[in-house]
Amino acid sequence: MKPELTMADVKGSISDGPVVLTQMTTAPEQKKRNTKKYLIIGGSAVLVIAIVLTAILVGMYLFTEGQKNLLKYTLNVDKNTKQDATVDEKDNSIEYHSKTDDYELWVIDDFNKDIQTMKVKTGSGTNCYIGPLNRTSLADPATIKALSNIPTDVNSNYTSRLGYDVSGTPVTDSSFLGKKARDACKGTSVYWLYPRCEDKSDGLQRNKRCWTVYHPCYYAYCIINGRYLTVCRVCPWTRYC
Repeated sequence: MKPELTMADVKGSISDGPVVLTQMTTAPEQKKRNTKKYLIIGGSAVLVIAIVLTAILVGMYLFTEGQKNLLKYTLNVDKNTKQDATVDEKDNSIEYHSKTDDYELWVIDDFNKDIQTMKVKTGSGTNCYIGPLNRTSLADPATIKALSNIPTDVNSNYTSRLGYDVSGTPVTDSSFLGKKARDACKGTSVYWLYPRCEDKSDGLQRNKRCWTVYHPCYYAYCIINGRYLTVCRVCPWTRYC
């Protein structure tokens, strides 16, 4: 027979205190700290993005401004040879470059330093030669950039043959050269060139064993008779004694 339970029996099994339901809540101070942390992280991310965008925009501006000062053109010397030229008005320099199966030639006319640098690469090696820049016969960057038309084909009968004596020993310190010349001649021997007349023989060197090297020709804007501007063929040669 099942025993019967009375309210008194049930009451004895229940806690005398009231039952209270509680819910976990975040303290106001913890909320403030989390909010502050998120704001710092967000602000840092925005700052990084702003710095990156600024760097990109500054780089684009500098590149655009740099391109405004550059004039690049290509001359068709013949069906197998082209010559590229870069006229840099800001750097006040002109760089020529040509390449064939036999050689590769770079010529840098630095009108700030008044130095011409010639780098010649052949099967026998690579050397750099530096000498005085002839301002009276070569057009500067501002003059070339002012031209309304740059020809693409070479059509000139004027040839300038430039003869030089070569220094016997390489230059030990080439830091006085412009940046473009230093970069071009990095890791190569650099020799001074001393202008001379093509047919002139030095009495002191007459009995010495000398040999002449004819370097590749290149094309530049030359000033004829102090006023006439035309594309001319420049053919340097060097004499070693």
